[in-house]
Amino acid sequence: MNIGPSIGSRLKQWRTKIGIGQKEASASLGIPFRTFQNYELDNTPLGADSMKCFLRTGISIDWLLSGEGEMLFADRATPAQSAQLAPPSPIDAETLAFVIESLETGLSKRKLTIDAVRKANLIQLMYEYCLLDSGNKQAGTAEKFLKLVA
Repeated sequence: MNIGPSIGSRLKQWRTKIGIGQKEASASLGIPFRTFQNYELDNTPLGADSMKCFLRTGISIDWLLSGEGEMLFADRATPAQSAQLAPPSPIDAETLAFVIESLETGLSKRKLTIDAVRKANLIQLMYEYCLLDSGNKQAGTAEKFLKLVA
């Protein structure tokens, strides 16, 4: 695991790579300007809703949280794979089942309970992450996300 740069410094690195300022970044992500500034200054931890925004923008959550892997999903995908990055319709039942089972197992193992709305948001975030990561279903996926909410 890369313990070098912080999440905030990786956000700044992302902005620099695509050539935008903080105001443009916050607008493109759909999050308040001040919130984005606080993320970049490492004053505020990322929440599930903001992570969904980063995912939708094509930023790899693995890279954002740990510095590992490619910054953007498009950077690690071949042109054929890039066309498949949009969530498929209808819902991928196998991936959704994996996400729900992984989350429930992780919550049970940690003896945690979360309210229904928060759980639904976490399931959606994990599902989108798995789809954007080319259907990657790893056992540690739920653990990564549970660290954010536990």
